[in-house]
Amino acid sequence: MANLPNDELPSKFDVVVDGTGLIQSILSAAIVRAGKSVLHLDRNGYYGEHWGSFMHRELRNWMNGDQVESPDTPLSFDTNTIALPLTAANPVSNLVEVVPDHTEAPPETNKPTTEENTCLESVSSHLQPAAEDTTEESSSATASDEQGVSTEESKDPVLPSATDDEQGSSATEDNTTSTTEQGLSSNDQATSPANEQGPSNNKQGSPTQLSWDSMQSQWRTFSFDLIPKVLYCRGAMVELLTQSNCSRYTEFKAVGKVYRLFEGNVEQVPCSRADLFSSQAVSMLEKRRMMKFLSFCSDYTSQPDAFQEFSDAPFEQFLQSRGLPDKVINYIAHSIAMVGRKAPTLQALEATKIFLTSLGRFGNAPFLYPVFGVGELGQAFCRLCAVYGGVYCLRRWVAGMEVTDDHVSAVVCSTGQRIETSAVICSASNVRDTLNISEHLRDEVVSRAMVVTDGPLPGTDGKVALVTVPPLSMGASQTYPISVLQLDPSSNCSAPGTYLLHFVCSSTVSSTAQIDLEPVIKTLIEKEGGPRVLWSLFFNLSLCLVTDPVSATPRGVFVTSDPDTSLNYEGAVKEARRLFEELCPGEEFLPTPPDPKDIVYETPTDSTDPSSTDNTDPSPTDSTDASHTDNTDDPNSDDNPNTDPAAGSGEGRHTKNTAEQSNACDDRHNSSLNDRNEDTVTTAD
Repeated sequence: MANLPNDELPSKFDVVVDGTGLIQSILSAAIVRAGKSVLHLDRNGYYGEHWGSFMHRELRNWMNGDQVESPDTPLSFDTNTIALPLTAANPVSNLVEVVPDHTEAPPETNKPTTEENTCLESVSSHLQPAAEDTTEESSSATASDEQGVSTEESKDPVLPSATDDEQGSSATEDNTTSTTEQGLSSNDQATSPANEQGPSNNKQGSPTQLSWDSMQSQWRTFSFDLIPKVLYCRGAMVELLTQSNCSRYTEFKAVGKVYRLFEGNVEQVPCSRADLFSSQAVSMLEKRRMMKFLSFCSDYTSQPDAFQEFSDAPFEQFLQSRGLPDKVINYIAHSIAMVGRKAPTLQALEATKIFLTSLGRFGNAPFLYPVFGVGELGQAFCRLCAVYGGVYCLRRWVAGMEVTDDHVSAVVCSTGQRIETSAVICSASNVRDTLNISEHLRDEVVSRAMVVTDGPLPGTDGKVALVTVPPLSMGASQTYPISVLQLDPSSNCSAPGTYLLHFVCSSTVSSTAQIDLEPVIKTLIEKEGGPRVLWSLFFNLSLCLVTDPVSATPRGVFVTSDPDTSLNYEGAVKEARRLFEELCPGEEFLPTPPDPKDIVYETPTDSTDPSSTDNTDPSPTDSTDASHTDNTDDPNSDDNPNTDPAAGSGEGRHTKNTAEQSNACDDRHNSSLNDRNEDTVTTAD
């Protein structure tokens, strides 16, 4: 995998992909599986772009706006070359970091504590990385594509369960939920020792209270998502992961319960029949009406007459026509469909159906969350592409595109190297001004807050959970719904004894993340019995979404969207599939790789040897055949039936170099994973 500034890359590829966002990563894996050669570049030193996840020091670099320096000498282009920006526009604004001062005396105990420290006056100097870690940090960027990949791979398409605890003990039937359908499983109940002791660090007069000062030595144990999302258990992303076998590179935690903020308190949303009839929040009449409507939604396509006249009408209007009270409408629109009252009815019915059908697949949880953060999904598809021969190079990007007869014919890299290609995939935000495609795009502003606390949100069960805050819950100024994702230490996104809370909502250019989200943070956290805030970060992200297929660019140029403000991946998978069908018409989108046991290794015949043609046996050759004698003991031989299954699943298109690359990739990942989790996780053998 190339990563040095002056590495010379091959001079020709079928497709060049600029940027390692999730949609680009899915496309690169799908295209290379279709038999085309792929070069995947990224100007950053990490994978994911806006879809990325960072450890704390990596987040610090991102906050500081660290970018790869532009070439020392300006690149010169021919008249038929479209020059692209050498530096990417900074989408981050209104960035505010807050470290509360917890210098007050701890609760009275029999044993005084000396571990409570005062936060430094200067946050920036307080959080600067140590000098001795510089080498380690720079090397982590080149290996970041392998973070979070499970060292225990399955032969079946599996969404593995969460990592076992530090003692290596396995989950029992009491705390594990699993299913044999498609071999997927989710360990939604298992908790690590770190998780069990998390909420108790500042409860019941504990002599030791956490502070952000004490967390600095555990910076590797945090993983911060720029745009957090969850997967429907029966959504398009889960189906794609299992179909493509990318699920073996990732692990997931079940998002066990969904809550909503109502009148200042957090209450559980009744999703299943059992939850509904055990809930005290709704009356018996409301329960029956809600259950009847949810039963209709699970099979609404068989009753088109019931919703046809409301297809384009607001969902709220359709719900009212069914005689549902306002409380039930809020439940369904904001916490089950999660599209809001004003969304088109047909869109809302589809979202409700996906939610309902996701229940019960991995226990009672409708959602899954990737262990180590959402950045692991893009890296899983990148790894699949690399295994099948894709070439990756970070800190390098497409600086120009040569156009011949209104069709892209080559690209010029940021190093000045010219690479022939017939197709280029890039992010719309990087080329919108150069290619004049603004009429096909829609701008969105997202308000984000990351909050580290020493305990879970009051009213939740202390595990991975989702909290929805409907519009107007915080007053007339709250015009957008707010989503809150709570991550405990078992998600490998927060340090032992802490919780990471992600706050997300849409916003406007005239507002700021702190204005949008601080009121709900105070309502949820700053109450009696609530956790203490150890650290928080507010910022806005400007995102660029493709609203309709772009046809104004030169032929062969395909643009992708940034993440949207929804909580799921349905739109990303749909867009990736549409672009793939344009690039590779008639090809299957990320087909299931063959089982290594079913691969037949044919013996190459020498056309100059007449005896070889006379004696060729069209049936699979036994390993004791003389033609295999020299290669059977060679682990790198193409004819060795015992070679790496990942390299062998390439349907005869891959050489031993691909197998070596895959093995080296696994070795680098295992080292990275062990370094990252040395404080909290013991990986499986």
